[in-house]
Amino acid sequence: MKKYIWLIVFVVVFASITVTMALLNRKCTLGDGRVCYNEEVGRYEIEDNAKLSVMVSQQSVADWLTTYFQEDITSGKLTLDFVVQQEVTAWDAVNQSVADVILIQQDQAAMIFDRFLPVDNQLIIKYLIDDIPQFHSLINEETPLWIPQTIDGLLFIYNKTMLDELGINTDQRNEFNLPEQLASWEAISELNQSILEEDILFKSKRIQSAFPLTFQEKWQFYPFLTASGWQMLESNKSSDPGFDSIELFSSLNYLMWMEKMFGSTSWQYEKVISEFISPFGVASPWMFVTEIEAMYEVDFVYAAYPSYQGNVMTPLARVAGYAVMDNAYPSASMAVLDALLSDEIVKLQLENKETSIVISPQRRGDFELTDNQKDHMIAYDYSVSEPLVALENNPSVRAWEFYMEGHVTEIIQLMIQGNISVEDAQIQLIKKYEEWVNE
Repeated sequence: MKKYIWLIVFVVVFASITVTMALLNRKCTLGDGRVCYNEEVGRYEIEDNAKLSVMVSQQSVADWLTTYFQEDITSGKLTLDFVVQQEVTAWDAVNQSVADVILIQQDQAAMIFDRFLPVDNQLIIKYLIDDIPQFHSLINEETPLWIPQTIDGLLFIYNKTMLDELGINTDQRNEFNLPEQLASWEAISELNQSILEEDILFKSKRIQSAFPLTFQEKWQFYPFLTASGWQMLESNKSSDPGFDSIELFSSLNYLMWMEKMFGSTSWQYEKVISEFISPFGVASPWMFVTEIEAMYEVDFVYAAYPSYQGNVMTPLARVAGYAVMDNAYPSASMAVLDALLSDEIVKLQLENKETSIVISPQRRGDFELTDNQKDHMIAYDYSVSEPLVALENNPSVRAWEFYMEGHVTEIIQLMIQGNISVEDAQIQLIKKYEEWVNE
């Protein structure tokens, strides 16, 4: 019996020593670029005498961070300096040493990605960053380096009050926040015919069309090219921009159909908001949508673009996010980044109704969002970022510049005006791109 008891004691002691040694071996020691996360307290460890400068979009965020790290600051373990600024350019981030933790547009971040510290995967998982791949997958393809934070772009919008008066049930909406009755361009084209055939007034102003289509502005025009599922540079190869695809050919035919159904005009989207010329349009922050809603007692709703033949169109958006410049305090940097992504700071940022915050759909239930904020987020969920791929023979130039220089819209204008066929337009796009790359 005694032998049996001593055997049990030996096994217990041996097991305890083994577990203890394993825990000691697993213990993360700061230094040599290590990032250490303390699971017991749920925070990253901070290196001794760490000093970081942090870029924040508003002073209230700096104040919250100061309070949050007060114990570390008071003890002298951590020093935080703040730069209150919306974002920084790649050149300033490198040459002016603006801050260690920065806010930077994704296209600017791509220029200096080799200057960033990797983002600890714990943060990617914790804040469900992988749920919104359309905003970061290009720059984070190999290693997480940049976390999306704010988003800006032209959004599809409709005048709910006007549609209600036209007899449309706007309370029944689909997943894209569009009225079920008018969730496709095919359905909207039928409404457009009715508007053109009748003299309909809203707020004593004549409704001119269902949608004031224009092909002149490059940024706003892009989603119409995606009507058949086409995306420029989807291959992520500058040698394959996608101009020879069947999807683009289908989208070009769609553009001709849109021209036939709606006609095209000069840019008039601001008149959708201020003069009520159409129930559907495109809006940006500078159009004073909220102010006009209050002044005229109308309700505008943001939504994803309507579909065409079942395909969802994808507008462009500019996304700014956090990155950490290479520095001597990687673990402290992750502690600060963790705090910046926390629910508490997101709530502070949501108080600024002029800024759209990127939040994973699964996290949105944790916040009190206004109707406009909810609508913005749904609409932006279907947006895409500009392609980041560089020319193979000239890495300093992005292939996307071909589009932004107006070559695509120039050729499509010729097609819309009837000067060239759809087939010729596609051939010209292919040739023009090849010439541009080889200049």
